[in-house]
Amino acid sequence: HTHMVSAGGADDDVKEQHEHVKKTNTLILIELGLDPGIDHMLAAKTAAEMRSKGAAIEEYRCLCGAIPSHEANDNPFGYKFAWAPDAALGAAKRPARYLKDGRKVNVPGDTTMKEYFLDYAPGAGWFEAYPNGNSLPYPELYGMGEVTSMLRGTYRFMGWCETLAAMVDLGALDEEPVDLADLTYRGLTAKLLEVEDSGGVRRQLAAHLGLPEYSAAMKRIDWLGLLQDDSIPMEEGSPRGVISQLMFDKLKYRKDELDMVVMTHEYSVRYADGENAKLVSSLVHYGEPGGYSSIAQTTGLPVAVACTLLAQGDIAVRGVRIPVSKDIYEPALKELERLGISVEQKAEMTI
Repeated sequence: HTHMVSAGGADDDVKEQHEHVKKTNTLILIELGLDPGIDHMLAAKTAAEMRSKGAAIEEYRCLCGAIPSHEANDNPFGYKFAWAPDAALGAAKRPARYLKDGRKVNVPGDTTMKEYFLDYAPGAGWFEAYPNGNSLPYPELYGMGEVTSMLRGTYRFMGWCETLAAMVDLGALDEEPVDLADLTYRGLTAKLLEVEDSGGVRRQLAAHLGLPEYSAAMKRIDWLGLLQDDSIPMEEGSPRGVISQLMFDKLKYRKDELDMVVMTHEYSVRYADGENAKLVSSLVHYGEPGGYSSIAQTTGLPVAVACTLLAQGDIAVRGVRIPVSKDIYEPALKELERLGISVEQKAEMTI
């Protein structure tokens, strides 16, 4: 009987309580951060606007990344951790599902990083993007029942996906515990390859991955330390735990550095008169020097705004919800814009 607002999701047990929660006149509002959250609100708002014009959204794609600003992008991985490294690495093995030309596409977790493509984000530049999680429930939730292609994905700087794909193939992101006592990082690589720890590990790793030794992915793996003779400072743990610690040590923000959030929504729209249009919404947001990071603001402020609206009695919906109702997204997006989180939208008309 208590309202709850969360930037995170909820498991099926919670979602199945929708009718019960509704009867208690309570709201459990989930997936209200950045991604998921702001993306949901922007998509639902645009879908409603298109329906009011008699238009149909035939294709939709949302890509989002919380990454270093260009000035802070000073390591070979093009990434720094503003949240738990282990969780970020887990995303590299998360299965994905999306809709492509009316067909459901299933991506196994061990190939997710190999499904990346290149995309230009207005105001930010070119990035890699890979499918993130299950996009299949959202056509109905967004009010885009006519859509034939829908993809929700993640932005990263160039090189991340290829390198993480190589680390997945090596087994470096596995979670099964291994004996790390008296083991070097190169020794761990040899152990994962099931070869002798010797000067030939680099060559054997490249052969295992099907990459030339001079490839960028091999050089990133070397830079991270997996081909070095330094001792691993733990006696037991998983390969992913070792990688998490290495990345946490090497991919850190300094106090003077800014992070960046980039989000792009693309809609292919057909109007009632047969005219087609491509709509592109873009959000590029930076952290504050000496203040809150961009990911902190874009994740935390939507929750704060929704709590305020709920306390003021401005949100009427009840049950277990995501923020796709007009009485949530309309005032919330307006307030977020006042707080500096704003979106630009452009339309390109075609025949």
